[in-house]
Amino acid sequence: MRRSIAFGAILSLSSAAGFAAVHIPADGIVAARQAAMKEMALAAKTIAGMFEDKLSYDAVVFKDAAETIRRQSGDALVTEFPPGSFGGRSDASAEIDKSRAEFAAPAILKNLLPPCPMRQTTLQTA
Repeated sequence: MRRSIAFGAILSLSSAAGFAAVHIPADGIVAARQAAMKEMALAAKTIAGMFEDKLSYDAVVFKDAAETIRRQSGDALVTEFPPGSFGGRSDASAEIDKSRAEFAAPAILKNLLPPCPMRQTTLQTA
């Protein structure tokens, strides 16, 4: 069950990153969030490829991809969408600003999740 939920979340991130792509060169916070979304999309595609047997499983690559998503999601992602950063060079929907609580809800949920045992083990041995 958890594996299905995680896989669904990864695919959602991948799709969201695709929709957030902007064709006009951006700068500042817009460029930073575009880079973060592209990084997460690549990580999500890597993990999805392993789940779908399109890529060979590689524990180090999988862990790096998961860490990229962990690092770029949650509060880090929410802070990349400050009020006033919509329109112009950004295709990000102004609806995010109107529904900020709903947009930030997944970040709050992420903060409530227990730490990943694999990450704890890795940190303890590093």
